Amino acid sequence: MKNIIILIMIIFPLPAGAESDLLNTLDTLLLPPQDVITEIHIVTFNDTGLLSEKTYTCITENRTGEFLLICSLPLSSQGLAYVKNKDGIWAYTPFVRTFFPAGYYDSIEGTAARIEDFLCQEYEKYYTIQARSKTEVNREPVVKLTLKSKSGTAPYDRILLWVHEKKMLIVRKELYDSGMHLLKTIRYSGYREKDGWYQPSKILITDVLQNNTTSLLSIKSTTLSPVPEYVFTRSFVEFITR
Repeated sequence: MKNIIILIMIIFPLPAGAESDLLNTLDTLLLPPQDVITEIHIVTFNDTGLLSEKTYTCITENRTGEFLLICSLPLSSQGLAYVKNKDGIWAYTPFVRTFFPAGYYDSIEGTAARIEDFLCQEYEKYYTIQARSKTEVNREPVVKLTLKSKSGTAPYDRILLWVHEKKMLIVRKELYDSGMHLLKTIRYSGYREKDGWYQPSKILITDVLQNNTTSLLSIKSTTLSPVPEYVFTRSFVEFITR
């Protein structure tokens, strides 16, 4: 499962405007053409062994970025939900039938994943390319990009991306704070194409802030289909978890 990274220090310039075009291409490939309904199996572990296994359904609205993430298994976590709508982000606990305000960096209970991992990325909006080089991941040619926050308001001060040189798909991502302390590593594999949109079938997240707790997210099924707006309301979450 461990990726082997062989660094070849070849720094290459991009033509004027190409940096923005490259980030825009990454944003476009990651943005689904329609609303998305995905079933995700999450296995979480650390150095001591297995911590949890959970199954979630994630429903995402492609235009506004609204989403609903709801747990179906195990039964002890069934109905646990996270919803993002125009009113903000909320975590729902079915056992007390209460919503609590949540944030982008809040963890998904019992996993290394955070709410931000289920949101569409906007690299062109928040980042510029500070450095680039050619390298290899598992003997595949990739471009390593160092992204720097434009204004200091981006989610992370710096992001390192390893992007497949030919397919333009992200295979690895490292997230850093302003002191260049590594916060999280994410590996993507098994991309599948749907209507020009590429979705990884496996995502491996290691959260340094959670003592290197790691979660493997396996995409079990994906459906592209319009979703009614009411799905992203708190009243709908309460209704389906009764």
